[in-house]
Amino acid sequence: MAVLMGQTLADGHLLRLGVSEVIDHSHIVDESIPTLGGPLADDNVQFTVVAEPPATPYTSRRLDNLLEQYGTHVSAPFHYGGSGRDRLDEIAAGDLVGDLCVLDVRAQVLTNPDYEITVEDLQEWEATYGRIPDGAIVAMYSGWATRWGSESAYRNADTDGVLHYPGWGVGAIAFLLDGRNILGVGVDTLSVDSGASADYDSEFRLMTANKYTVSNLNNLGDAPARGGVVVIGAPNLRDGTGSTARVFTLVLSAAPAVAVPSAILLLAMLLLAF
Repeated sequence: MAVLMGQTLADGHLLRLGVSEVIDHSHIVDESIPTLGGPLADDNVQFTVVAEPPATPYTSRRLDNLLEQYGTHVSAPFHYGGSGRDRLDEIAAGDLVGDLCVLDVRAQVLTNPDYEITVEDLQEWEATYGRIPDGAIVAMYSGWATRWGSESAYRNADTDGVLHYPGWGVGAIAFLLDGRNILGVGVDTLSVDSGASADYDSEFRLMTANKYTVSNLNNLGDAPARGGVVVIGAPNLRDGTGSTARVFTLVLSAAPAVAVPSAILLLAMLLLAF
């Protein structure tokens, strides 16, 4: 029986399309989402009802104070890479769909919240699951998403205000950029670099290489370490540095009951995200 966005589908229509499961990686956006800080850090996300019955036949809300890097979000290369790197509307739709590779570092993070993924972690993953494929999105699974309900636990700041959560080490990013043809990387924390990073060098290196990042991912433990197809549903914002996104993984069954061209299937799922 398939699952779509947390709902059981008794009719099995996804199975007929060759999809056995859809795993939602996005946190719900509300007024209490944890943030990294910076501009508008003291202004919570706000929803304001601007139309509702009986004044109008419909209901609509205005969303305020949602920065492009709030919630589960994709950051375009321009965010850190600057001029000449892709803005959100310049990322090809096909590049928002990729092979998901999940790197489980929960054991390391249990003893060191500042843990940074190493080249050895990637080599161990490849020894088990094979070479990271072209067009992959490589995600760090640290277990940090379980802290999402508490901003203080998620940010994990010390008495000096320094944040402490895991991220990607510079060496691991260099390994991916130099030897693997990835689309981007993901994390289940606030940023690609560890919280204590002073220079965000890992994210800078990725974005100057025109790679995007996806942050604040959820439910990575429900996805296969390899074999899932991840879809990043983001609005096509002109000149966008990023956007809150609905990110989900398609777990494909061996064969659809009725043959459906995979490109059409993936495009349909991408359009369903927004």
